[in-house]
Amino acid sequence: MTGSAPLPVAVVIPAHNHAAFLGEAIESVLAQLPPPEELVVVDDGSSDGSAAIAASALRQAGETRTILIEQPNAGAAAAMNRAVAATRSPWLAFLNDDDVYLPGRLASMLRALEEADAQVAISGVEFLGEPEADELHLFDEGYPPGLAEIARLPTFGFGLFAFNLEVTSSNLVMARSHFEAVGGFDPSLPLSHDLEILWQSLRLTEPLLVPEVLLRYRVHRGNSYRRLRPRAASEYAIRVQRFASWAGGQGPAIINPLAPCPARWPRFFPAFARAVKPWPSERPLSEALPSALGRPAAAASPAVSPEVETTAVRNLFVPMPKVLATVPSLERLHATWLGQGRQRF
Repeated sequence: MTGSAPLPVAVVIPAHNHAAFLGEAIESVLAQLPPPEELVVVDDGSSDGSAAIAASALRQAGETRTILIEQPNAGAAAAMNRAVAATRSPWLAFLNDDDVYLPGRLASMLRALEEADAQVAISGVEFLGEPEADELHLFDEGYPPGLAEIARLPTFGFGLFAFNLEVTSSNLVMARSHFEAVGGFDPSLPLSHDLEILWQSLRLTEPLLVPEVLLRYRVHRGNSYRRLRPRAASEYAIRVQRFASWAGGQGPAIINPLAPCPARWPRFFPAFARAVKPWPSERPLSEALPSALGRPAAAASPAVSPEVETTAVRNLFVPMPKVLATVPSLERLHATWLGQGRQRF
């Protein structure tokens, strides 16, 4: 990544009835320095003129190859899958039509991924409330404490179960090969397809947290999570069932040496499952898992040492401060988790 040559990444924007924000989303992609190789917008059955706004904004693309696809409404997951199929870049990035990339996001994310030899990454997030956004405080007041809480956990994977660190699919950057390996986004999970793709990723690799705030998430009355929130409980049950399948040793082999499962963490995983309540559940993860996954795995061949597990269990029950500043928290998590990934157990 030298000079001003476009970055080897395709950015995908699914658009559905957010005409008031779509132009700014596209502009935030095209303003990246260097710009991405490709930008694909899928108008997913909008009725508010989003397609025309996208077409106008894409005419300012310069060196970036652009594609505008119009289709009947099929949901964001299906729209993003279709957009990916129309691209060829080795890296993929996603952006919802009401969110914004902050300056330097793509260059920082790709540089961090390449330096860490990682396959998928997210960054820190800031929150922007529209005048009518009565729930902005839930994000502003919940995000820093969430970072503080997961600072006690030994890996990114465990952090993803304890707290929705990703926040949104807009935060994902991943290798095309990895996207294909996990099967892309699941259209049957319209609320949590973004979290599901990360949970599935954990079988193969440890994601990377880039310790910079590089994404702006817009909170407004038209957020899709409001409309889809009634699906939260049913989608959680599906995601846990799928996780239990591979974590219990069924299906393809577990490649990630730090995967959050009994085979890798025979002592820590049961303790963690009893302590954590993944979103949106109000009950510990252990209550949603088959009983065998909630017991210490005496016959396992762990990838981590007993000393590491002992420390992890002890940290799990150490009181943490409720609030830490966002950027220092991100830096602490990044340093801890990246170091853990490089350590030989």
